[in-house]
Amino acid sequence: MSRLEDLTVLGGVLDQFALKMDGTEAAAKTVYRKRAVVFNALEYAAEQKLLLKNRLPEVKWTAPKRVRAIDTCVVVNTKQGPQLLAAVADQKVMRVPRGSTEPVIVERRSSGPRLAACFGTMYYSALRPEEAVMLRDIDLKLPRKGWGELLVSETAPSAGAAWTDSGQRRDRR
Repeated sequence: MSRLEDLTVLGGVLDQFALKMDGTEAAAKTVYRKRAVVFNALEYAAEQKLLLKNRLPEVKWTAPKRVRAIDTCVVVNTKQGPQLLAAVADQKVMRVPRGSTEPVIVERRSSGPRLAACFGTMYYSALRPEEAVMLRDIDLKLPRKGWGELLVSETAPSAGAAWTDSGQRRDRR
């Protein structure tokens, strides 16, 4: 325990937090979380008189910067968004008949246009899924020209029936 009063040792501990087990750089949030845990452990050790005091705040150490880059492989861009919405709207209800391996289009009504509208509000308005599924006609203010307005007055987060007050998959909020 006495070695944890040495600022050089504490600096080395902090440096190790900045690395993953394979030696690559750890995420900034991970480093901050680990530092907070050690800070609290050292505070407790000082309270229990195992250390003279917590010297972690005295260490001159620079935490890694938080990366704010957007991964273009994950985020939909302005060209892909409309293409994805069009593909969802054009989806057909298909099924594979017994004894066949080829799917056929069923003449039932497709949910594609409804899903495209839901995903479109999420894409263009940055709504969360639980907000988008609760939108109603009365929540929309759409002028003939220009931008409109969405009024988010109710949400329905999906938690599963075992975790909701109502016993339903979604609880209205």
